[in-house]
Amino acid sequence: MKPARFLIVAGWLFWALSAFGAGLGVAPTNINRTIWAGQNAGSNQFEVWNTNGVDALSFTNTLSYTNCGIYTNWITVTPGTGVSYGEHQGVWVQMVTTGLPPRTNAYQAFVQVAAGENTTNTPQQVEITMLVQGATFVVAPANLAKVVSAGQGTVWDILRVANTGALPHASLSYTVTATSTPTAWLSASPTNGVVQDATNEITVGYTPAGLSAGWYTGTVTVVALNLTTQVVEVVLRVNNKPGISWNATNKVWTNAVLVGNGVASTTVEVWNSSAAPVGQMNYLLSANSEPLGWVSVSPSNGVSTGDHQVATVSYATAGLSPGVYTGELVLSGTDVATGEATTNGPLRVGLQLTIEAGQTLQADKASLSQTILQGYGVTSTIAIWNGGDPPRGGMQYSITPDVSWVSLSPAVGVVTNATNSVAVIWATGSLAAGTNSGNLVVDAIDAQTGTRAGNAPLTIPVTLIITRRTPLNLELPTVTGTLYVGQTVGAKPGLWLNQQRITFSYQWERAATRAGGSREVLSGATNSTYVVTTADRGKYLRVDVTAIDGTPTPLSSTANSIWVDSAKIKALHGDFNGDGISDLWFYDETSGFWAASFSATSSAAGFFGGPGMTAVPGDYNGDGYEDVGVYESANGMWHILYLPRGESVSGSLFGGTAAEAAATPLPGDYDGDGATDVGLYYQGYWAMRFSSNGTVNVVTPFADAGAQPMVGDWDGNGVSDLGAYKNGVWTIRDAEGNLDIVSFGGVGNITPAVADYDGDGSADLGVYDLSANQWRWRSVQTGIESNASFGTSSALPLPGYYDHDRQADWAQARLSTNLDFIVWEVKRTMETSFPYRGQSYQQSTGRWRVSW
Repeated sequence: MKPARFLIVAGWLFWALSAFGAGLGVAPTNINRTIWAGQNAGSNQFEVWNTNGVDALSFTNTLSYTNCGIYTNWITVTPGTGVSYGEHQGVWVQMVTTGLPPRTNAYQAFVQVAAGENTTNTPQQVEITMLVQGATFVVAPANLAKVVSAGQGTVWDILRVANTGALPHASLSYTVTATSTPTAWLSASPTNGVVQDATNEITVGYTPAGLSAGWYTGTVTVVALNLTTQVVEVVLRVNNKPGISWNATNKVWTNAVLVGNGVASTTVEVWNSSAAPVGQMNYLLSANSEPLGWVSVSPSNGVSTGDHQVATVSYATAGLSPGVYTGELVLSGTDVATGEATTNGPLRVGLQLTIEAGQTLQADKASLSQTILQGYGVTSTIAIWNGGDPPRGGMQYSITPDVSWVSLSPAVGVVTNATNSVAVIWATGSLAAGTNSGNLVVDAIDAQTGTRAGNAPLTIPVTLIITRRTPLNLELPTVTGTLYVGQTVGAKPGLWLNQQRITFSYQWERAATRAGGSREVLSGATNSTYVVTTADRGKYLRVDVTAIDGTPTPLSSTANSIWVDSAKIKALHGDFNGDGISDLWFYDETSGFWAASFSATSSAAGFFGGPGMTAVPGDYNGDGYEDVGVYESANGMWHILYLPRGESVSGSLFGGTAAEAAATPLPGDYDGDGATDVGLYYQGYWAMRFSSNGTVNVVTPFADAGAQPMVGDWDGNGVSDLGAYKNGVWTIRDAEGNLDIVSFGGVGNITPAVADYDGDGSADLGVYDLSANQWRWRSVQTGIESNASFGTSSALPLPGYYDHDRQADWAQARLSTNLDFIVWEVKRTMETSFPYRGQSYQQSTGRWRVSW
């Protein structure tokens, strides 16, 4: 600013200074803008200055609108006035254009810049033009959806991009982005562009390869730069490849009709059976037949998207003669989307049409008979078939009984070429045992026409025989085993009607006589086995067996074994104290001295007999105790000391003959009454006096007279059998006179040793080989041979029951080398913890000594 000395009179002097020497400068003088509708143009600036650069220039800005219509308030000029001494003063033009609608001609406004009258170039104008263009960015459609089949190739959609705003259109730049999950199945091209007056296209690609059936989503995002963003939602449905199905589940459709009759049409349902999502499937249904024309289908094609389409299958039988005709239904399908064949198919079902002749009823039974246990039922069968000429049609039959105790299942049926088996159910119900009669009536008709079949009706007589269920004994029970004190005997239940259904209970009894005198029921003895006690000695055992048929209701009856001599509890040979175990004993023929050892601490001794008398102990009175006996060969006398009472008797078998004096005494139970009988053997002859009746029985020679006689119960019936042994040959004679010759034992230093080694209840052929110190035995029942080594060579074999099992034990007796000791050695089979028993009797001291 100039110095104040020029300002004389503020009013007129200021004006004078401004009027002289000033020039108005304005730049720029044009502001041209192009915007989108709704866009704010913002602000622009022009400058005002004093072009002479010396004097002050005061200016004023005045705004005016041209060609703007009602829109005259969209510009603001700031400041409205100003002063310049040469410096440039900025003037802001603020343009608020958001309310200006687009149009083809531009909006105009002018800012007039005026200075003093003496200022050159005043006034000047700044022209403002504003061209508003339409800018409405549109992407269509707003959503995309596509349906494809699994494995299908790439398919396409089109997005259209346009500027739909009012003219003139703005030129809009945009970008395109495709996004999908999983990636890679959605694409868009091109990925950018510019749109103004024309409509642009964006190609959207769907590539389902690798995608499983299902629904997938994605987006195509189109961004109009600086304007808007539009998101197109994309849905892709990948359908399963179609699978063709129908309700023709049978592999062959069969129809049968009598000649001259027709067959009703039927329907078949067809559908796309793939899992969801399901696509469209074209199908084709065709019918083939020979001869042509007897089967057809309508409609023969269609479309299914999982829905069931129905087609009718029709038959034309007129003019067809009897026989079997064949054809085929064929169903195929294709994917509508791809034209590919379905994942399965084509499907086929055979067609069979039988033109039949008449029917004839046949059955395999002219009569039926059944035997049934009372209270039970059984099932038998009857066969029914069509005996007409082929091809046969269906024959419907029914079977009706005229009695209540028989029924049929099924009672009705249909048969063509096969044979039907019908169950005949027999039920005894409450019927008593006996014979019942009735009939089955079999009727049949043609299943197609209802006319009665040939041979119908048939009458089949039926007979029901009911047998009793209460157990019936057919063979009495028996007592088995070794009937000595301490032994376990068993019960065989005998033979019963329907024995396979029966269970048994047992009750043991004993009696003093074979007639059942003083019978006792043994308390607690209810098992199938029984251990013989000392109280049973000399008595008879019996077992009562109760047979029980438990189903459906318990029925029972009882049978008992009979009182027989073979069931008598006998004395065990060599058991003088009656404890059921053979004792160690010896007899001195020179003095008649007897000594017996019962255990390691118990023994007895006494005199009975004398010189020339042979020891023959046995149970001669049948009381179950072993008695002391001797045979006096000089006069054929038997002397018996009954134990334990101590009474004695003497007697002769033949009356003191010379033959008796030379014979070998062989006592045994030859009549099976449980008492020992006296017996002699002489030059092949046997003589036995039966204790049961006092008669004498003589047996003529049956073996070599020089053979060694043997006694044993080889058949296990309780009766002593006769035997002879020589040079390894055994000849055995039972009580009925039957002979059995067996080679066993061999030659050499062999001593027979008969005993029941295997515990089967019958004596075995046994020998002791003194040279080899070996025991050998052969079962008479099975022929099985066994052997064992035990004892001392040159000893006397004395097998017996030295423990309480059923098997005979090996035992020997011998003199010591100094002739003072009588040594016993026993091998017991049951007592494994102490199997050996050995005792010696010292003659010089008269004492038993335990050796081991």
